[in-house]
Amino acid sequence: MEIVKQIESLRAALARVEADHQKATTDVAKNGLEVLVTVLDSHGAPVTKRGLNPACKIITAAERMRKSLARQISSLEDDLRKIEKAQTPNPFAKYAPKERKQRA
Repeated sequence: MEIVKQIESLRAALARVEADHQKATTDVAKNGLEVLVTVLDSHGAPVTKRGLNPACKIITAAERMRKSLARQISSLEDDLRKIEKAQTPNPFAKYAPKERKQRA
């Protein structure tokens, strides 16, 4: 089924996002929220200043992506359950009342 393949690919993407999130979290834990960044001033001389750790943006993006992927996986799993339920025969169908022909 195509839905199963989509779920598998989304789970693989979720695993990659989790790995990126873990790496970024480890970097922030090791180096802190601010890191030293060397930039060039208007004369071309290097200047060292403190700046936000780029891993913070990766963490934020990974958390958003994780939420989005989890929502998509959940939705596809619900769709898959509905399809499987619709394909399952009703065991009580033989006991259902017969439809009557209406008189004109």
